[in-house]
Amino acid sequence: MRIVNILKLIFGFSSLFILICFRFNYIPDIFIDQSIEMEEKIGIYGDLYYLCRVDIFKTKLDSFVKENKINYNNTNIEDAETLIFGDSFFDDRRGIQNIPELLSDSLNRKIFYRNEAFPLSIISEKYNSNKKEKILIYEATERRVSNDFNKQHTYSANNYQNVANVLKFIEPYDIENKYQFLLSRSVISSRLYSNLTNLKFSLFGLISDLTPVYLETQPWLFYFQEVNGKNTSFYYQHTQLEIDNIANNIQSLSLNLKEKNNIDFIFVMIPNKYTLYHNILNNDTYNNFIPRLQNELKKRTVSYIDIYELFKKSKEILYYPTDTHFNKKGKVLVFYALKKRLLEIENNKLTH
Repeated sequence: MRIVNILKLIFGFSSLFILICFRFNYIPDIFIDQSIEMEEKIGIYGDLYYLCRVDIFKTKLDSFVKENKINYNNTNIEDAETLIFGDSFFDDRRGIQNIPELLSDSLNRKIFYRNEAFPLSIISEKYNSNKKEKILIYEATERRVSNDFNKQHTYSANNYQNVANVLKFIEPYDIENKYQFLLSRSVISSRLYSNLTNLKFSLFGLISDLTPVYLETQPWLFYFQEVNGKNTSFYYQHTQLEIDNIANNIQSLSLNLKEKNNIDFIFVMIPNKYTLYHNILNNDTYNNFIPRLQNELKKRTVSYIDIYELFKKSKEILYYPTDTHFNKKGKVLVFYALKKRLLEIENNKLTH
């Protein structure tokens, strides 16, 4: 009986520990397989490989480079000439510096950068002056836009976002993914997990739900949000009402920034990898989310840079096949497109 009680205590404390870890998105280093942790930190393999852990997709990529002299956390938003808000595509340092660093170095200007989807609350806290005109570049991947702009952005804390975070804390929508993450990273189970995923794939062709679409021969992996039936996906059929709502909310952000802060807005949407390269697997018809939305933005005189058409014209592969992000060639194309637009704006100001 004593042994049973001890086992109950161990199970109870373990369950409580796992629950706390999932709610706070934190697992102590002592429980993590450090070899995997180091691989990811250096950036040896693509992030999609780590989601599925099938060795046929274990291909070496460009390593991460160190941060240059820019310290974004100490950059004063008042002093910066250009503000950039984006996600991991602009934050990524695989192969070469990230895009804000490249722009800052090449244009010799101060950049305020944050990996953040809702810029108005930050601007309301840190930027009070509207005397000096600034430019704000807002970057978002295609799979983010529908959810990031399903409602208007506000200068106060986004209440709907706060409510969503509370609900997510109480009942995480991605609980199965979190369990998978723990099993794949735990020092206790990571090796067994890897062996099982490889065995299931070799025997039955089964792979993680996070990377459900793949090509073995090259190899390629695609992220689940790009291929499922949700509004993040290549296959989701957005209604005109949905497209209009997103465009209106982007326009609202642009107008608020100009009217209240004297900030010019530039929207940059990065295509999903599957949008550009689904043809290596099939001839499925794209839902044309990016062209449709950009057409509505044009009607509303919202400034944007058409990365989709830029990438479509390239004969190069611009994304890492086993990672969600674009590669060095893709990053350089985006960098030059942004640099060109910023210089055009600067020259127009000088001539008027």
